[in-house]
Amino acid sequence: MVDELAGRHAADRWARLPLCELTSARFGSRLLLAKPLTFMNRSGAALAWLLDHLELDLGQALVVADDVDLSLGVLRLRRAGSAGTTTACATSASTSALPSRDSASVSAASTVAGPR
Repeated sequence: MVDELAGRHAADRWARLPLCELTSARFGSRLLLAKPLTFMNRSGAALAWLLDHLELDLGQALVVADDVDLSLGVLRLRRAGSAGTTTACATSASTSALPSRDSASVSAASTVAGPR
């Protein structure tokens, strides 16, 4: 999904950072896109690092992840709720993985897609 957005909106080259790759594109305004370089079950650490490194608040982010409970081609957006059945979402939603200044649920969060 993130690669598709990057391609459709003429994103800059991907920059390799310690825990993720990052690029930006125009999508109305500037949109940052990130892909964790961690295993899926550690993607919450990549999200926490990115938010802290860029000094972003959790509410400025949207997590994009696959969900085996959704039919192929179905996209669900939500601000709150459980992590569902995907272990990576549960790990990302763990408040211990988030910067201490923001202990809100990741259900509202991050521009991160599954591992590479």
